[in-house]
Amino acid sequence: MIEDNSYSFRWVKYEDNYFKIKYDKPKGITFCDAVKSQMDLSVNKEFNWCCNSKCYEPFQSDHNHLEWRKYTLRDFIKILKLPFNEDLFYRFVSVINRANRLMKKLVCLSCNHLLRDVKTSEFAFYRVTTFHCTNSDCAKYHDIVYLTHCFNWKCLNIVDSRISTTCPNGWYICDACNSCCSQDKLDKRFSNLLINKSFDPNNQRHIKLKMQVDGRYGHFERGEKFDFATGIQIES
Repeated sequence: MIEDNSYSFRWVKYEDNYFKIKYDKPKGITFCDAVKSQMDLSVNKEFNWCCNSKCYEPFQSDHNHLEWRKYTLRDFIKILKLPFNEDLFYRFVSVINRANRLMKKLVCLSCNHLLRDVKTSEFAFYRVTTFHCTNSDCAKYHDIVYLTHCFNWKCLNIVDSRISTTCPNGWYICDACNSCCSQDKLDKRFSNLLINKSFDPNNQRHIKLKMQVDGRYGHFERGEKFDFATGIQIES
């Protein structure tokens, strides 16, 4: 258990006779889509951000011709000298990782076209959380759709901004259990920005998040729930 996330690991023995922990990939991740972050001065090594944790050995390296059995899509793109944009590529990989779980949600409700990813998230649990329809003839063309899982481990429903409204803290409310935000998740989101040196004091969203963290405004710990359709607080 690392920062409330469970990871399986094994000990690996290296040639110089020392052992090192080798972490297995987190659940739900088939292909590495970790986001490049900062230098960790405590170990003098750069890390990537993966599922709310630091990763020091992402599987995002190019392979040479002697390693052809390990070739990935990234390798073939570079071998064929096709245009390669790292962020766009790993956003695509992130969508593949989530496709099985999100498949029913990755469809435009207006024209039935497949939704496409919008941008890389700000070091959230998932690399991609926003999607949109790219059919220019659609009435919902480029309308942003937010998709993530409910933080309530007893639920883990897919929260969909097309179905749900937000609570007073700006978090989309789960349509299955009416959970929205918790102080723990607010703290972690703020911590993620600090760890990755991405907190911007001029960003209104970041300022609002800091205020929620400092004011301890998380609803779960307060026992407060809100109706997913109206945003109105539900009386206990």
